[in-house]
Amino acid sequence: MPQVQIYVLGLTGFAAGTLGLYFACRHFYESQSRCTRKASKNNAAASPTNSKEQLDVQPTPIPCLSDRSPIDHNHPEVLERLLSLIPTSSTTVSSKIMKTILQMSNFNTNLPLFRSPNILNSLSSLLTFENSSDFSRSINVFVLNLFANIFVDDAVREHLITQMKRFSAMKVFLQHEEESIAFLRLLGNLSMLEDSCVSVREHAPELFGLIGSQSPAVRRQVLTVLLNLSCDAQCIDFLLLSKTWSAFANDVIHHLSENRINTDKAAFILLIVG
Repeated sequence: MPQVQIYVLGLTGFAAGTLGLYFACRHFYESQSRCTRKASKNNAAASPTNSKEQLDVQPTPIPCLSDRSPIDHNHPEVLERLLSLIPTSSTTVSSKIMKTILQMSNFNTNLPLFRSPNILNSLSSLLTFENSSDFSRSINVFVLNLFANIFVDDAVREHLITQMKRFSAMKVFLQHEEESIAFLRLLGNLSMLEDSCVSVREHAPELFGLIGSQSPAVRRQVLTVLLNLSCDAQCIDFLLLSKTWSAFANDVIHHLSENRINTDKAAFILLIVG
């Protein structure tokens, strides 16, 4: 199993430090690709009569990652440095950094690395609510997906709850499908837990308005969030008393009749609150 050691270059200059971190990040990413290719060959060799099926269902590179973080948990400043490079680097370099960090976040053993207040603040500061460039949106999607991956940590969730007021500008996220899906995925995860679902319910009016979205993926995510909220005693009354509830219920019934939304989820929401 490949392991990567990242050495933080001390006082050898900003340029050297940047290049060192970039190549370490790139080495980590490429090593996972090699791991995946090796796993594919091994699986094919082990089952020669069914090699095509084995190759067709190969997992993403994530399962090949070591359970150990490529960055020492005791040195989160390395991750801080990588995060600081995202908005100032080229699109290619930034994409590689973001992809590597997202892969790291898939393992619970790496959660302590993201728990640092400096890391959480750095992540939140990457979110932009005004710049609508493709690059800015890709960073927003990265941050939202990363938070959705690490929300199970209490410290991370506490940070997100305090940030929910900042998300009052959520309409910015909802102007583009990919951002919408990432943001709704985060809300869906937060709505599952008792200590964070109350902060999500404040966005009920905006959520109700998305039931008629042209995107099936967005509608599916919205119904997931509302289903989670409708199962919580703290949120159900809030939903029913919302001024937009009646309109939402009518929209659900309308879209159910046209088979435009997930029938099971929508019907279950109406059953719970009805």
